[in-house]
Amino acid sequence: MRMRRDSWIPWSSFALFTVWVINANRGVLTYLIHNPDVFSWNSLLLIARNTGRPLVILVFLSFIFVGCGQMIQKKLRIRLDGPIDVISSFALGYGVFTWILWLIGLVGGYRLPVFLTAISIGFFIAFQNLKKIDFSKVYPYDLASLPPPWRIFIPTVLAIALWHGLMTALAPPIEWDTLAYHLALPKLYLMDKSIHSIPWMIHQHWPHLTEIFYGVALALKSDNLAGLFHWFVSSLVLLWIWHTAHVYLNNRAAWVAIAFMGCQTLFLRFSGTAHCDAVLTLFYLLACTAVWRGISEGDWRLSLIGGVFSGFAVLTKLIGIVLVPLFAAWILLGQEAKNKRRHHILVFTISSLAIAGPWFIWTWAVTGNPIWPFLSRLFPDRWGASVIAPKYVANEYWTVSNAKQFLFLYDPQFYVIPFCLLIAVRWLMKVRFPPFLRFMLFPLIPYVLIFGKTTEAGRFIWPMLPGIILVIAWSAVCLWRKGWIVAAAASGLLLVGFVPLIIAQENNALFAVLELRSHHEPDKLPRIAFLDKQTDHFHFYQEVARLVQPKDKILLFQEIRGFYLDRPYMWGDPLNQGVILYTLLPDSQVLRQQMGDLGITHVLTNAHNIQYYRNENYYDQHALGLMTTVLSKQAKLILTENGLSLYALTPAPGDHTMNQNSPR
Repeated sequence: MRMRRDSWIPWSSFALFTVWVINANRGVLTYLIHNPDVFSWNSLLLIARNTGRPLVILVFLSFIFVGCGQMIQKKLRIRLDGPIDVISSFALGYGVFTWILWLIGLVGGYRLPVFLTAISIGFFIAFQNLKKIDFSKVYPYDLASLPPPWRIFIPTVLAIALWHGLMTALAPPIEWDTLAYHLALPKLYLMDKSIHSIPWMIHQHWPHLTEIFYGVALALKSDNLAGLFHWFVSSLVLLWIWHTAHVYLNNRAAWVAIAFMGCQTLFLRFSGTAHCDAVLTLFYLLACTAVWRGISEGDWRLSLIGGVFSGFAVLTKLIGIVLVPLFAAWILLGQEAKNKRRHHILVFTISSLAIAGPWFIWTWAVTGNPIWPFLSRLFPDRWGASVIAPKYVANEYWTVSNAKQFLFLYDPQFYVIPFCLLIAVRWLMKVRFPPFLRFMLFPLIPYVLIFGKTTEAGRFIWPMLPGIILVIAWSAVCLWRKGWIVAAAASGLLLVGFVPLIIAQENNALFAVLELRSHHEPDKLPRIAFLDKQTDHFHFYQEVARLVQPKDKILLFQEIRGFYLDRPYMWGDPLNQGVILYTLLPDSQVLRQQMGDLGITHVLTNAHNIQYYRNENYYDQHALGLMTTVLSKQAKLILTENGLSLYALTPAPGDHTMNQNSPR
């Protein structure tokens, strides 16, 4: 009877969602109404190829990951509840699959036939081991416990957030870091058919397991698959928040938490991009679940799998390296299972090191430093580590003069303000947080102390954000029971967190997703037209590929986005590479000679890139002066567009193409 009486709620949410989508994409709809011929049967074929194909591949790979993960959990006799069991199986299968691809890639096996073989073996294992998922312990998807307005509001904003991320994932990738290294790095590996050291790309020497997997997407000719994968993992993060809140808090907090998370700028902006932050967060959250239950239940196998997830978190992104000691500290200081805590620490640490250790050993072997270029005083100073590291660190930390620019990057105020105020209210009311919330908050302070001063602190907070939002949701719903005035104030604080959703729109993305042809350039593929309009470099790079021969090599200066540059290239960035050390070069002649030794024939610059303007800790006067002199006296400008310029270096004595001993 209740379902029939409340059946208007999902329809109301659907109607509001539809209104939002129409309003946010009114430009697309207006264009389509006035130019119906821009959508044709060819558009449907393109949608099937660029949208349908990566979705099918994602479902297929997810089946493989879940099945393989369940086989591992079955061997370890680990059984988790409902959605968490599926999520942990997926993450475990994905982690092991990609870890094996990395090992094979080190010996020259980073290529499509190897990927297809691994996928086939994985499918066989998954088909043999995938079992029926038991959802008997899952709490019902019941919105009835929420106040009436929230029953409509929460599903609506959650649907909008997921839709927004999906549209971003299905459009061609245009985000800066995605084009600089998240997709560019696996593309370089595929060109060489192996995973190897690249001294001119600093990020390559840090763990990047997700980027290893993105190589599979690129080999399958689907860069959208990478963005879809990150969007899917972001959705699993929401599912983890929802189920965990149900188990350890209450039904209301579960719904509020996932809606609040989905409306944050971090989620809206990055869930559909080919990044690795959501993957790091998922591994961290699963480690939290495993460690908490392992200690609470005295089960060493759960501590072991928690260590495995922590190891994969480290391999996903270097900042994950701080999570292992934080987990170990909690186990040591925790009140649960005190008599067995040493045993759990040992199991957790060994399993973490077993997963993450080989990567750092490999990096140590090829660079002489496990986390090059840092700690150069303790390890051999290879590729100018002692020159790069101090300036890199200085450039990565904000100062008082630019604090405003970075403190509000990615809009942390929309969750920091509710978090602080609700924490204060709970403290004044002398109400203790549930044990699991205290556990989730345990690493927050040291984590913020470590990364809070970095310019990307607003993005590095990804792993901690679910814990922060669980606190916000639980505190707010508790205050709903304290009278209408207090409930209204708590609701007002929650609504602050939904502000980023107001400005979210995917108008331009939908042009590409629907494969709508340009009315002015009907012969141009819709995705090419989208990239021409949404990026300042795609069209220029296409022209560069026409002018530059495949045997030539381009140096990127004041620019690092190389994904769409289909010619050999290397970074000439003063901080992100260790090949050209401008600080140690006395004059432009030495720079020109070194460029010749590296086989560089062209230089590509981006004068309009504001983040690469003169900066004494980055593009200092010396580096800019050296390159300016080389380009003015020993190069010829052959192409320029929107501040981007391509120079052809004039021959100099001693020039030769890059030999086998030159950095690739």
